[in-house]
Amino acid sequence: MKILIIRFSSIGDIVLTTPLIRIIRKTWPGAQIDFVIKKRFAPLIQYNPYLTKVYTYDPSDADSTLMAIGRRIRVEQYDIIADMHRNIRSKRLLLFSKAGTIVKFKKYIIPRLLLVHFKMDVYPQIVPVYLRYLNALNLKDDGLGLEIFIPDEMHRQVGANVADFPADYEKIIAIAPGASYATKRWPADRFRALVELLSKNNSFHFVLVGDQSDRTVCNKISAGLSNVTNAAGRLELLETAVLLSRCDMLITNDTGLMHIATALKKPIVAIFGSTTEELGFFPDCSHAVVIENKTLKCRPCSHVGRNRCPHGHFRCMLDISPEVVQQAVHTMLNN
Repeated sequence: MKILIIRFSSIGDIVLTTPLIRIIRKTWPGAQIDFVIKKRFAPLIQYNPYLTKVYTYDPSDADSTLMAIGRRIRVEQYDIIADMHRNIRSKRLLLFSKAGTIVKFKKYIIPRLLLVHFKMDVYPQIVPVYLRYLNALNLKDDGLGLEIFIPDEMHRQVGANVADFPADYEKIIAIAPGASYATKRWPADRFRALVELLSKNNSFHFVLVGDQSDRTVCNKISAGLSNVTNAAGRLELLETAVLLSRCDMLITNDTGLMHIATALKKPIVAIFGSTTEELGFFPDCSHAVVIENKTLKCRPCSHVGRNRCPHGHFRCMLDISPEVVQQAVHTMLNN
């Protein structure tokens, strides 16, 4: 049995495929299970013991690398190809495939369009994206959740990149203030106010995480605060995962790091703005709480986020106070 999974990007979507990978391996223990992914995201799955081979392509040379992968797919003649991305490039690969069966996950395109543009909720039920992946192959969830595999040497490398946490702090709290779109970002001044609130009468140390693009917003949050470490842009993707594994919890926007923390079984307080649960990306676990403004009729205004609020008020985020998030953090830590 030969099975190929296609999911090029991004961080969260790839981590959400890990239950699918595991359950395919359980269902077909002797199968060859291969994966196609963008090169920059490959570390998320390259150490996954359930996979046989990982094909990577570089978007800067997409035509050449996709052609090479396509030729290899044609030679392999997979029994099943699971297209979990469903874009133009995945369709190009399928043209080469000669696969016995091609399966695609359900995007709920019509319900999504009706919800985003006309605020008509016709979803038959809320189905998280990782379950949509499983449903495409008629596989049952095993309840074990998301996974991420990190080699031991990566844990040792992190110590060389980020100073060890002070030993005299009661809790180490990670904060991920970035997101791919502006309407998914709680403002930097709110995060800073939250840090100041949580620092009163508590011995907490805070670690800001993200990539280089998040460095500026993290600088605004950390400026002048002695109990904040700004690690944004200083670590590779799996090194950031190691850092999260050493923290007691994560406060985050709707980001890929939220899904990594879910895989690490870390308590999570997630702040959602322009997107809603029906779209499938809420953290689906008992150790997470989502804060959102449910009073707005304009949500969701997009299925992925926008660069600005289309109505100009940005109430989906601005109406969420630091005090509300503070209370959620204390509740999660006490539990």
